[in-house]
Amino acid sequence: MYTKTYNMVSEIPTEILREIFLFHSDSSPAAAQVLSSVNQRWRAVTTAFPDLWLNISSNINVNYPPISLLELWVDRSTNNLIQIGIESFPTYRSGVQKAVTDQDNYLRRVLEVLVPHCHRWGALKLTLTAHHAKFFRVTSLESAVALKTVVLNMDYVEEPVINVVATIPSPLYLRWESACETYAVVNGAPQLPWDRLVYVALSWCRGWEDLAEAMTWCTSAKVLELHGPTGFEEINFLPERIVLPSLRTLYIDGSNPDLLAIFPNLDSPNLSVLRIDISSGSDPEFTDVEDPYHRLSTFLRSGRHGIRRLKMDIATRLSEEDLIITLEACLAAAVPSVEICLNLEQSGIQDFTWITERLEKVRVEPASRTGYRWVGWT
Repeated sequence: MYTKTYNMVSEIPTEILREIFLFHSDSSPAAAQVLSSVNQRWRAVTTAFPDLWLNISSNINVNYPPISLLELWVDRSTNNLIQIGIESFPTYRSGVQKAVTDQDNYLRRVLEVLVPHCHRWGALKLTLTAHHAKFFRVTSLESAVALKTVVLNMDYVEEPVINVVATIPSPLYLRWESACETYAVVNGAPQLPWDRLVYVALSWCRGWEDLAEAMTWCTSAKVLELHGPTGFEEINFLPERIVLPSLRTLYIDGSNPDLLAIFPNLDSPNLSVLRIDISSGSDPEFTDVEDPYHRLSTFLRSGRHGIRRLKMDIATRLSEEDLIITLEACLAAAVPSVEICLNLEQSGIQDFTWITERLEKVRVEPASRTGYRWVGWT
């Protein structure tokens, strides 16, 4: 059976074999390396196909890949754009000084190999401890002219990494995950190229105060994603105004309706798509914000937006009155496309009849076995 299968695969034309390899390897050089070791033909196919070697990642904790292999992968990617990932995680074991020293030396060599090729970087993801972030202090990415996507996964604001990102000539997309530090309130905006960022995604475990402050930095963003905390945070201070003249699409999600507190302060005349996810089963009585849906309604009626499509997924308890004021605000603002998805088990609303009678233009239909979708307008 093995011989028969092997012979069948061996007869596949080279172009099709390349596509099969690409599909299963996801451009991972580690996977391509395995494929190249099967037989002489597969080795010839993989080594002559740069698309298999474009997603280059290194794990500092385990010193992988070996530097010689890393150099080989870079070489086999030829002159194509490559995606770079460098990651390290805290070491909690005792007696690890030698391991830490080995990791430090390995990271230095990784940077020595990769940074000279930064003009070919198309995407960069850094998952770093504070200790390893300092090794970027003498690094510059001024030659990274093709680098458009930057993903930072760091619990704290590390100045060496921030300074390196600031040297990138033309980043367009920034995703910053896991930031814990109250950087916005204490120190002001990190020195990132905010005026050149078109797409910004922030996934922080801090409160909505920090995320609201961060919104004020994104004056050039056309697309903004905000992923808020999973717990309950007090909201004591919000920026008086959040002016985002370039914003076209806003996606915001969190664990309770407190996230709606930012809307009365938002001024975004070109905003056309708004999506809101309130994702966990929290009770309105536990929210820190008074009348959060009234705040959203105030924004919808304000005229400080150009929303053409609104979608809300609500998995929390929702009063009938809150649903009514939201739908009425959408009608008043003449939003052409409105979709509000409710989970029946969580919403607490059992009878929609009087709501549809009060708002004759609203159409409601089943969205799933446990939910309903409000679709406007008839």
